[in-house]
Amino acid sequence: MYSLSDLAIQGKGSLEVTSNGKGIHTKDDLKVKNVALKINAYDDALRGNDSVKIESGDLELISRVGDGIKTSNSDDVSSNGN
Repeated sequence: MYSLSDLAIQGKGSLEVTSNGKGIHTKDDLKVKNVALKINAYDDALRGNDSVKIESGDLELISRVGDGIKTSNSDDVSSNGN
């Protein structure tokens, strides 16, 4: 899943992504809130070039050669979870 702008994934549902590349990638900010995510990716599972913010949710992230969570334009990775 790829977005050229900010991407928010939220809601009381679930999303499963299987990819031979990146799992979920946005060129800007990525926000995750109150959702169950299961991502199995070859490269980075979650990537927000500008930031990654995880407010809540249940995440299972598998990356074979990349990172589980990655941001490249800043050090802005935050999580309210355990």
